[in-house]
Amino acid sequence: MTPYNNLLFRRGNSLSHELSFEARMNTYEGAEIGWRVEGAQQEEALTLQQNRNRRQQFMTSFRYIRKYWTLGGDFQYTATSFSNPNRNGFLQYVYRQSLLAPATFDLRYNEDKGAFGDGMDNPLFLLNGNGQYARTFGRQVKMNARYEKGDFTVSVEPSLRWSEDNIMMHYKAGSAMYPQGNSLLRMQRDRFSQLRTSLGYDVDMRSNMLNNLTFQIGYVLNDDKTHIGLQGTDPRAPYNYQRSSHRLTASGSMDMEINYDLDVDVEGGVAMYRSNTLPGSVPLLPWFGVRAIWEPLGVSFGAALNYRKEVIELRQEESSPRRACWNPKAITPAASCLYVRCAHSMGFPLYGNRNGIAG
Repeated sequence: MTPYNNLLFRRGNSLSHELSFEARMNTYEGAEIGWRVEGAQQEEALTLQQNRNRRQQFMTSFRYIRKYWTLGGDFQYTATSFSNPNRNGFLQYVYRQSLLAPATFDLRYNEDKGAFGDGMDNPLFLLNGNGQYARTFGRQVKMNARYEKGDFTVSVEPSLRWSEDNIMMHYKAGSAMYPQGNSLLRMQRDRFSQLRTSLGYDVDMRSNMLNNLTFQIGYVLNDDKTHIGLQGTDPRAPYNYQRSSHRLTASGSMDMEINYDLDVDVEGGVAMYRSNTLPGSVPLLPWFGVRAIWEPLGVSFGAALNYRKEVIELRQEESSPRRACWNPKAITPAASCLYVRCAHSMGFPLYGNRNGIAG
């Protein structure tokens, strides 16, 4: 009997689009204005059948600079969707069942049938119309204000990020693993807010050895909240998590030129940290660093020494969207410029994918 071709793989392809718009302007009054908008979309047909991914992104940013003030704002939106999540190893299971299928059994002819043997599933039955999905939505808003006059600088930067993850994992009734069917909907909601403030003062010493002396005080407030709910055949109790932290830092640095051949940079500081998830207060967290460069006769030698005692946050702040005015001072007064960029790409991978077998 001629063996059937039960291979689940196909030639994958990817199609992406990107459009960006950027405008910059300088006015006679001395104001510098920048605005940027960017959108992108990607569609993927993965090498494993019945698998498609989609990604969308939108970003916009605004900057206003005049005299001592710099004001800005950023907004970012992202969305992703997967036809088959792999959180529970579903794709590995499907691929394994395709390898176990007898060569004399036509999977495509019997794709409406589930189990065809003791503990053996038709992988096409599992993939076709299974009701699974994984969808993620994320939004981020960030503002910043900076006042700089002479050697004195003050900055405030609040931000808010929230996201939603919805994952439906489902085995249809009739499968060998779950004859009665099984489903689990996992819903996660995250919200992260942050406030950064800093106060700095630079002293231009212009002495024989000490070139510059800098002092800075900074404060960071983090608030992290997560809610996870599980619904389906085997529902679980919801999980809630909330963590807030406060960090106050005082630091200083100085730049010394010992002679024409030796430069030395020294910096150090101390931080105070508190969090509602810690059993008690954290001792002071000191840090310092020394860097030296010696260049005799055109030959350069360098050395550095660093020490830091730190508390690492569970989640670091994500990068802000691309900023609008990279170098607004390069534009002459009362001049303006406009940039529009459009990109299109297409790919045909032979094998492997982001969601793929490995998930």
